[in-house]
Amino acid sequence: MSQRPIYQTFEEARRQIFSYVQGFYNNHRIHSALAYLSPVEF
Repeated sequence: MSQRPIYQTFEEARRQIFSYVQGFYNNHRIHSALAYLSPVEF
């Protein structure tokens, strides 16, 4: 079971979540649902 972080402020939570999403989400990989374009190209 993973522990969830406790954020002191909304801004701290926002920064950490944004950082996680940027590291997790692959915006260069092509996808069939996007007519075989990357999300950036779509």
